[in-house]
This record gives sequence, C-alpha cells and structure tokens, in this order.
Amino acid sequence: MKRDKHLRPTPNQSHRDIPALRFWDTIDRDQFELALSDNAKNDKYASFLQALSDPTYARCSFPTLLRKFNISLHEAQTIYTDHMRHMALLQMCSQLPQVVADVTEDAKSHMHACPRCDGEKVVVFTRGNKSTRKKCPECRGTGEVRVSGDKHARDLVFESMKLTGQKSPLVTMEQNFVSAGGDMMLDNNMEKLLSLSAALTMGRRSIERDSALDPNSSSEPVRDVTSVSTDSDATQD
Repeated sequence: MKRDKHLRPTPNQSHRDIPALRFWDTIDRDQFELALSDNAKNDKYASFLQALSDPTYARCSFPTLLRKFNISLHEAQTIYTDHMRHMALLQMCSQLPQVVADVTEDAKSHMHACPRCDGEKVVVFTRGNKSTRKKCPECRGTGEVRVSGDKHARDLVFESMKLTGQKSPLVTMEQNFVSAGGDMMLDNNMEKLLSLSAALTMGRRSIERDSALDPNSSSEPVRDVTSVSTDSDATQD
C-alpha cells in the first residue's frame, strides 16, 4: 500500500480509494469546482479543474485524477472546506442584521396576560358560601401586565452599545514559564529575578521617602540589593 504526500495510506489501485470516493460522492460538486476556480492561480489546481469537465478524462475516477495531478485528498478537502466555511460566513453576515433586530426585540419590555386573572380582568373571591367578582388587583382590571425584556438580550444590547462595561476581557493572556523538566511552573532563575527586581524597587522607594522626610540625614551610599543577593548566592554555592 502506498502513501500520498500527507502520509495517508492509499491502495495501489486508485479506484479502490474509498475515502476519496466517499468525498466525491458527498460534496457539492458545483461548489467544489467554484473552490478550485478561486485557487486557479495554482497551475495544478487549474489543470485539475479543466480535467473534471474534459471528455478525455471522462472514464477516470476522481481518485485517479487526484493522482494524475499530484493532489492529495487532504488538499482537496482543505480547498473545499475553506470555501464552504467562507460561504457560510457570508450567509451568516447577510442574516446578522435580522438576528440583531430579533435580539433587540427580545430585549424590549412587552405586555403579557396577567398571571393572576389569566387576562379575565376580574378575580373571584369566595367567603363561605358566597362568591364575589372583583377587579383584579394585579392588573387593575386591564387584563395585562408589563413584563421586562429578556435579561441576557438586554445585557448583550447594552454591552454592544458600550452602555455598560465588558464583563470579561475580550482576550485573556496567560504566561507560563516552563522549566527544563517540562513542568508548568515558574523557573527558579526567573523567580529569583522577579524577587530581586521587587526588592530593588521597594528598597529605593523606601530610601527616597526617608530622605524626603529627613533632609538632615546623611547620604551614605547604599549597597545594591542585587550585589547582596549575588554574594549570598555565591556563599551558598
């Protein structure tokens, strides 16, 4: 059994390539040819497109044509799926205004039948053997009550119009430092560097603050924190 350029096992006889035959029998062939025409700058794809409608190759199966023009099934599938994804996005974009209109409509408040009187405008009170009909206190005899719009739809509309802040960042960035052993943890050297940077910064700020409060204080040189840490590390080594 042979392998194509993407290392997919292929039978010696091309007409027995079941995955390629299944692909050809399942796809929308008109859309596949349109996808090939979009990639016509590639001479290989342009020649393959012509061969699909050329009577000379009428007796050749689809897998045979793939081999003749050195096109793998992976390439054909990628061209087709990318094209169909592009078409789907265009369809989605064309329907997006209507979807936004539906979401906006869902966000609106609306009148709904009163849940207490079921829109009958009156309720029945029973005391002993007597029943009396009174105006519904919930809807005040109108038979309808005002109901707020869908909460999720309202939140989406407010966020889209920037009337409220984003609940979460659009892009979340995570930084992981991988040690030599491959564990997801802070590397020791990086951790030391961060600690030294924090100590150096906080030490200088403290000294500057003390000097500002006491102008008569002596200006003795301050030993660098990094050198102290380096000397201590050398002593431990």
